[in-house]
Amino acid sequence: MKIEEIIEKLNDQNFLILPKENLNEILSQVSVLKDKDTLMSDHIRLLDWKGIILIQEISSKNELVIRVADSTEQANKFISERMESYERMWDGCGCKVNYYE
Repeated sequence: MKIEEIIEKLNDQNFLILPKENLNEILSQVSVLKDKDTLMSDHIRLLDWKGIILIQEISSKNELVIRVADSTEQANKFISERMESYERMWDGCGCKVNYYE
């Protein structure tokens, strides 16, 4: 899938769910600014495409989830909070990540 199509769809919704098989094609079209291994649900990445900031992660259903961020700062905050959730999961909190909010 072309990144332009993804951006267009993200204009109308908060996030986009795609088959995980699209990941390598998408990554080949963007700059990866940050890549964190969650150790539980693949990697979460901060992406840039022509100044548009995206967050990419893999859901617990093995879906590719892409969302747009208003800024790099907002994206970094989102990624930090997500990583904190994963850290709590390692500690056995019983919490789950909601990928669809």
